[in-house]
Amino acid sequence: MKKFKFSLETLLKITTATEKEQKSILAGINNEINHINSLIEKNRNATLAALDESAGSVTLFDFTRYNNYIEYLKKKREELALMLVQKEFERENAQKKLIEIMTKRKSYEKLREKQFEIYKKEVEAEEAKLLDDYMSGKR
Repeated sequence: MKKFKFSLETLLKITTATEKEQKSILAGINNEINHINSLIEKNRNATLAALDESAGSVTLFDFTRYNNYIEYLKKKREELALMLVQKEFERENAQKKLIEIMTKRKSYEKLREKQFEIYKKEVEAEEAKLLDDYMSGKR
């Protein structure tokens, strides 16, 4: 009796490995997005703190210094927002690619299941034939 061998096993293994790699890439992008979001939050907190401190500034020099710092934080926050948009776009593309890979893997798995069912029927037929041959005394 022959052993079951899926004809597209290599493709299934490659697709499974590619899926795992794509999930890793997606997780990395998600980590980067979380990091950017935390930087934006820190920037907002620093801006609020600078605004509170500037409200109590006595001299024009202090007021100007705080104002320059707040403008710097604002520009930095805008840069972070642009980075965030870019990373979200990358995440969207990575998710689409992952869905495509997962769909491919699932179709290979369904094909393997169908081939295995055919194999089981062939084995059952072969066993039934052997049993018939034995019972009829041909052996």
